[in-house]
Amino acid sequence: MQQQTLKEMAHSRAMEAAVIGSVIQDENYMPEVLEIVGADDFYHGEMKEFFEAAITVWRRNGCKGLDGVTLREYLESRGEMDSDTYDLLEKVVQSVPHAANAVYYANAVKRISNERQLAIAIERLSESIYDKTLTIENKKAMFEAAALQLGMDNPALTAQSIGDIAVKVFEDFMSHPEGNGLMTGFTLIDEMTRGFCGGQFVVIASRPSMGKSAISMDMALFMAKGGHKVGFFSMEMSPQSLIERCVASEASVDLHNIRKNFISLEQKNDIAEACERLQKLPMWIDGSAILSPSQLLAKLMRLKVKSDIEIAFIDYLQLMKTTEKVENRQLEVTKICSEIKGMAKKLNIPIVLLCQLNRMPEQREDHIPRMSDLRESGAIENDADIILFLHRDDYYRKMKKQDAFLDGLADVIVAKNRQGMTGRVKLTWLAQFFSFKNRSMI
Repeated sequence: MQQQTLKEMAHSRAMEAAVIGSVIQDENYMPEVLEIVGADDFYHGEMKEFFEAAITVWRRNGCKGLDGVTLREYLESRGEMDSDTYDLLEKVVQSVPHAANAVYYANAVKRISNERQLAIAIERLSESIYDKTLTIENKKAMFEAAALQLGMDNPALTAQSIGDIAVKVFEDFMSHPEGNGLMTGFTLIDEMTRGFCGGQFVVIASRPSMGKSAISMDMALFMAKGGHKVGFFSMEMSPQSLIERCVASEASVDLHNIRKNFISLEQKNDIAEACERLQKLPMWIDGSAILSPSQLLAKLMRLKVKSDIEIAFIDYLQLMKTTEKVENRQLEVTKICSEIKGMAKKLNIPIVLLCQLNRMPEQREDHIPRMSDLRESGAIENDADIILFLHRDDYYRKMKKQDAFLDGLADVIVAKNRQGMTGRVKLTWLAQFFSFKNRSMI
């Protein structure tokens, strides 16, 4: 009974009409209103249609020209203006004495929409409360993700005119000729990809011990040093171990010597200065051992709400598990990749997922990775916007006890790039610092 009452109360026809009436009376309030509510926040079908039509008229006329007359003409042109609709629209326009309270009405509609969405989320989540296949942590993560999602709604229209998009693209090209994404710090990779952009799903893959964690941390640090807010989820290494590597790289001191305390006074000062620089960076590290997609989403949304992160790195795919039962690992990976891609689009941030390749490169003479080497490769290959393979020939030469004449040479293979070129980039691997550098910088 209480649940039914909540659903019945979770709408207000009067408030929805007041929002529409306000922007019709004074279109100057439309930008503020659109920052608060979207058409999906309207419960009543006819009110939602009026609001969508008002937005269309306003945007089509260059963010002006909205009033009762132009709205009626638009509805008539679509065959949606009968006598009942005409009378209803007249009542909506006259429902508010003046437009000054438009923002108040919009906030009320948004609050009621959130109450309604929360009720729906609770109803759905209640079905999983007694599911014995889910742990308490899984259930808490699912609830937290649903609750946080209420604060992440994007009121912007889901459909945009091609003209608006073209203008935005032109502005981005003019203001960011080098690329409008987040640069990695590796010059040739950035030239090929134009940086990692909001909504992109990026995969960095290699065999074990090639340096996936190291190169992703190099990228993350470069971005953070540029003032960009970075989230890093490390399921493989502890946050302390990651930062030890960062300190060694920043201070240019051999990590093994740091751990053995075999360092000079000058190097100690370098380490102290490196720690001080790292302390100021806008970067957050999560060291959870295993994450499900729902847990990851909850953590990402919390960071987005509280810290407005601009990119997230996840280390790594093979340590992720879903909470639902699946027939096999390939289906599980398909679900994980699909959900991560959805997170990137919803939060409008690039998400970089590290991935381990299967053993096939070991069996080839050149050991160079291929798309087919991606474990459970179908979903990853299809969903990813960018795929980077990391390869170090000196690793295999040392394993074979051959002369490593290419010692320190690393290849990043841009195997897939929806927005640009593919190819191979040569970097330098500094093993003593667990870090990569541009080849020309060494």
